Amino acid sequence: MVQTQIDANLNWIKKFRFVAFSYTRWSKTFCEKAAEVLWMSGYVKDNPEEGGRIIFGGYEITAYDDDKLASLDMAHIFTKGYAERAYVDLLFGKDGRCLENGKFYHRVYESQIQDEDVVSPYLSGILAPITRKVYWETKRGCPYNCGFCEWGAQKKKNKNEIVELKWDGRLKQELDLFRLSGVEEINILDGTYCFSKGMKNHLFILSHILDYTDMNVVCQARFEGLKGDFISLCFKNRGRIHLEFGLQTIHKAEEITIGRQNNLEQISKQLETLRDNNISYEVSLIYAIPGQTIYTFIDSIEYLLSFGCQRIRAFPLQIAANSELAKNREYRTGRRNKDEMTCSVVASSSFSEDEYVDMDVLAQRLFGVPYERFYSNTKDTVRLCKENAKKADLQYQFSLSSEDIKSLSEEDTHLLVYLINRY
Repeated sequence: MVQTQIDANLNWIKKFRFVAFSYTRWSKTFCEKAAEVLWMSGYVKDNPEEGGRIIFGGYEITAYDDDKLASLDMAHIFTKGYAERAYVDLLFGKDGRCLENGKFYHRVYESQIQDEDVVSPYLSGILAPITRKVYWETKRGCPYNCGFCEWGAQKKKNKNEIVELKWDGRLKQELDLFRLSGVEEINILDGTYCFSKGMKNHLFILSHILDYTDMNVVCQARFEGLKGDFISLCFKNRGRIHLEFGLQTIHKAEEITIGRQNNLEQISKQLETLRDNNISYEVSLIYAIPGQTIYTFIDSIEYLLSFGCQRIRAFPLQIAANSELAKNREYRTGRRNKDEMTCSVVASSSFSEDEYVDMDVLAQRLFGVPYERFYSNTKDTVRLCKENAKKADLQYQFSLSSEDIKSLSEEDTHLLVYLINRY
């Protein structure tokens, strides 16, 4: 596929002096293949001054040390961290650091950015807001430093990495453009929206969207960051605001593993507030955490259900090379997946590969099963564990008919048996 796409667009690609790739855990296989094809196509010359140059940036490049970077001999240039300033330095001939791997020199560009470095893709015409929904940012960075997240790794390297974009210089103009273009929904990409470094800038921006446009808003939030004025604004505009929270887990040992501490007492109060005020929200969990079991994963689901949460999402733990979690001993000794496009633990001292599959299927069901049927309809939950459950127990515990019992197969649900064992 990569070969076909590049071959079809090679003449267009050759118009450019540089081709840049976002080299992450999920994309590195494609990046390396694309770079290989560009070398073979003649776009790249043995003398980098004569042909095109290939740039790698992204999470993994930011995490790699010089030796690892030098081993990626298909790229000429690497950018670490935010790339806006690095690309300006590159295009205006400013030299980066040099690495040598025996074939040719690599240059590494890494620099901090200010708000004026972040060019709007909408105001510059790179992206046209012609879709129903647009993705938007008001700042870069996050005040938290969760061990599994790239934002956390950046925060530890540079405590002043949070960059708030200017209202008058950019954000207001973008919102005016969205409004005139008929955009219906803004999905705010900020790592955590409901905070500002100084003044309550996030409240001002959100109020402007809701008061002067008809657009709906989706943004990421953190339970501990919810304050009265933000809650009041969400209540006043319920039906137009949807909040996305990351709880990840309710178990302290698992929180320590992923470097994410939760204050459950405070979170419980916030969940009650969201429920009582009928504010739209969803909560995401993480599964396949070293030290986690399917029992504790179900605990976290049940905790949210107890507050009437109507939308729960669960995702397997993804481990970026640039995260603190990548250094965790339990992660390093666990059995990792063989897919180079992702990196997660598929077995550890606390769960087997089969139990990983069960958690995975349970997570998939959370995306589509109505919650009032979560426990009551066995065929619409997860799958039955490989050994047949005692049918008498099933019939007694869940008042299932004989026909229901007969219809259960090995491919139905593990969760049912776990609940029987627990209750």
